[in-house]
Amino acid sequence: MSIAPADHAWHESQRQQTEAAELRERRRCDLLALARFAILALLIFAIAMVAGAPGATPIIGTAILAGLWLFTGLIQGQWTERRDQLRRKMAYHIHGLARVAHGDWPEAMQKYRRPIAVRPGHAFAYDLDVVGSGGLLERLDTCGSQYGYDQLAEWLLDEKSQEEEHGTEWGGGRAAQVKALAHLNAWRADLYVAASPRIQRKLKKGADQNNWLSQIPAPYASSIRLGAWLGSLTMLGVLAAATWWLGITAALFAAIVLIGIAHTLEKRLLQSTSLDLIDADAELDNTIALRQSLHQVARLKEVAQDTVELHDVIIQAEEADRALTQLEYLMGALARRANPLWALGPGALMLSGVHLAQQIRGWVAEYAQNAQQWRSTLAQVEALSALATWSAEQDGVWPEIIPASEEGALLDVEDLSHPLLPMPLRVGNSLGLRHGQVLVLTGANASGKSTWMRTLSLCILLARAGTTVPATSCRLQPLRLATVMRVHDDLAAGKSRFQAEVARLAESLRYAQGPGPAPVLVFDEILGGTNSAERHAGTEAIIRSRLGSPGVMLVATHDLALAQLAEDFPDQVELAHFADNADENSVDLAFDYLLRPGVIQSTNALRIMRKAGLL
Repeated sequence: MSIAPADHAWHESQRQQTEAAELRERRRCDLLALARFAILALLIFAIAMVAGAPGATPIIGTAILAGLWLFTGLIQGQWTERRDQLRRKMAYHIHGLARVAHGDWPEAMQKYRRPIAVRPGHAFAYDLDVVGSGGLLERLDTCGSQYGYDQLAEWLLDEKSQEEEHGTEWGGGRAAQVKALAHLNAWRADLYVAASPRIQRKLKKGADQNNWLSQIPAPYASSIRLGAWLGSLTMLGVLAAATWWLGITAALFAAIVLIGIAHTLEKRLLQSTSLDLIDADAELDNTIALRQSLHQVARLKEVAQDTVELHDVIIQAEEADRALTQLEYLMGALARRANPLWALGPGALMLSGVHLAQQIRGWVAEYAQNAQQWRSTLAQVEALSALATWSAEQDGVWPEIIPASEEGALLDVEDLSHPLLPMPLRVGNSLGLRHGQVLVLTGANASGKSTWMRTLSLCILLARAGTTVPATSCRLQPLRLATVMRVHDDLAAGKSRFQAEVARLAESLRYAQGPGPAPVLVFDEILGGTNSAERHAGTEAIIRSRLGSPGVMLVATHDLALAQLAEDFPDQVELAHFADNADENSVDLAFDYLLRPGVIQSTNALRIMRKAGLL
């Protein structure tokens, strides 16, 4: 399947078109706001006339102005929503321009960052820059909703493999779904716009917005709603009779009395059903976002060339779209009750609160159990869309997942580069690893050892997630990751840096012995908190413990004496290094970041210290 590139030119053209459309919608909204202000001023004047000289003409005029005020309010809400949609779409393309830029990830993208809770001592989250500023999760995040972001984070940060956790093919099934979305650039932008949060609102006191469905009791008996219809007809009949026999002024006072009684009864009724605790405006926004998002998912049947992989998701989205359309109408009606012109007017006379409560109760009874599944469906599709956006915007290849075995290549990559580095700074390297192998990586300071180990690890994470990797070729078996690269002291636990590192190493080695796909252990200059003799002995013991074991170990070190292990175990220990190519008498540094076989022959620590003025 060919992928339509979502490059800088596409994002820029879409941004310009969206900006022009947003400007037109903003002007329309401003003009309508001025019109509503004029109507409100006339309405206040009309009410004053009714109070000063009651009569048919002022009352009719007041009613017309009140109706016009409500009608223009509905139109303003629709226009404002279209304007806000265009603003969200413009934000998507501005973010896209930053993603496809060849330079550094701009600090302006800080406003798009979202917090994520990571288990303390996670096997690789912080070591590999999966989380944090400019990390993999931040670069992949094109999810509009928090649901999608949480799902994407779970896929990236899961310390277990798909096969171990879900019993599915490692990386394979999800990759097929990502490929189905990879060429749908405009659809992915529309999904982001639909799922993005609307205005953030504060919840009412005592409200539990996440579980409001569970607070709604069963529907009323049919007799209650029948009584509401009879009550509405009776009040309207009384008003008609008062108008006919007593005149419109007396009918107005009768309406005020009836509205007061009806409003009091409705308020008590809504309190008894917990509907008064629902933040109707916030829930309306949430419902609109969820419904529009799932509507976009249902559109896949029309816009996707091959939807076999997403058939079940589309069916669920179609069913949810129909049900949420009904809920959107009900939440809109509940939100309109905050407008006194409605709640203390026609709404009260028609006992709309009773009918509304019954309809919401009925909807909850029928669909409440499906709501969580709908959110889960949206979360999965958004996360798949984020991975598809990565594949469309970044240069790379789809990895080939080869069957797990104790023989043959475990990981084989060609021209693999770090996915988070700016394009001009990327340098590709090739490497093949097999079961039971230990790669001892040496090199000059700042030559690229740690970066290369993170590159290999991030390649595994991207392949496991189901998207492309920045290489010309990538073949790998199902793998699990555990790293020990950035370790700090733990004051709360009373552990020094060395003790914390030893604990992480022990945890990683136990993890490697557990069930699941082959482990990949990545250790960067370990045991630096002790003397050189004990550091050498400890590192050598750890390497020897993994020789011939399933999986592979990568060890970056400045201990050149460990190269002896390659002579003692030539079939299991491989040496590679990164070099500093500057003249050894120079204070300058010169790196090409190319991986070479063997052990490093020169160092640059004294030159770096000399350049800093320490020598």
